[in-house]
Amino acid sequence: MPADGIRFFIYVRWAQLKQDSASHSELDQMVARYIETYWAVDPMHPSRFEDSDTAVISNPMVMSDAEWRASEIFVGIYQPNGYAHSCDVFFQQQGRIVAVLSLVRRVRPTLSRQPRSPGSNRCSRSCSTASARSMYRAGRIAAPAWPCSFA
Repeated sequence: MPADGIRFFIYVRWAQLKQDSASHSELDQMVARYIETYWAVDPMHPSRFEDSDTAVISNPMVMSDAEWRASEIFVGIYQPNGYAHSCDVFFQQQGRIVAVLSLVRRVRPTLSRQPRSPGSNRCSRSCSTASARSMYRAGRIAAPAWPCSFA
C-alpha cells in the first residue's frame, strides 16, 4: 500500500509504555497538534474500536468522503498540511489495542472534466496523457474523460 507518511504509536497501559514515532519531522509536528487538540474528534481513534475485532480502519469505513472533508480533524490538521488519511492498522494484545500504524497520503491534484473540442485528444500543459493515466490503476479508481487538467 503506498504511503507518503507513516506514524507508529505504541501504548500499553498495563506496562506504562508509551512510544510514538513518525516517518518525518512534518508528520511529527502534525502528531503533536493531533495529541493537543484533535484526538478527541478523531472518528478513527483507537478507543472507538477497543471492544471490536477491527484490525484495519479507513475513512470510507466510517463516513462518506464529503463528511470526512468537512470534519474538524481533516479541516484542522490534515488539509492544512497537504495530507489525507489513508488507514490505521490496530495491533492487539490480550484483546486490547496496544499499537497503531497510521498511513497517510499527500493530497493529489484532482482531474476535472473539460468539454472536448472536436478532434482534441490532448491533456492541458499541466499534465501529459501518459502521466495522468498512470495515476489510475484498473479497478481502483475510475479514469476521467480525456482531455484533462488539474483543478
